[in-house]
Amino acid sequence: MPIQNQDFPVGLLRLNLADRTGDGSGGPAIHVYGPHVSGSERQLLRFDCFKIEPHYHYDPYGIDDKIDLLGDDGADSVAWSLTQLRTCMPEMVKRAGGTEEAVSAASTEAAQTAVTELATALGR
Repeated sequence: MPIQNQDFPVGLLRLNLADRTGDGSGGPAIHVYGPHVSGSERQLLRFDCFKIEPHYHYDPYGIDDKIDLLGDDGADSVAWSLTQLRTCMPEMVKRAGGTEEAVSAASTEAAQTAVTELATALGR
């Protein structure tokens, strides 16, 4: 079953799941939107859980710090991304330029619930 584009709101943050399979080399993408220190609402994080060259971005439309996920060819980029959201979301939101309010929202139980709901939508 294809991934449905879904939003998972968390206070000032919004987690979004999108299907970016395209030609078959892609996969699901997990976006984190929220307030940025620039004063605008924007995409703070994006995890591109692709079959080929999986990677993630801090502030994709600003600093665009893109980091490749290296490792075994069979590495599970979806599981890795979900683990990062569960364990490091506040730090990652801060590094991406999220406001203190965004970092606080990422630190809540509601944020963990949203990650669990997102994982369920991915069949995890």
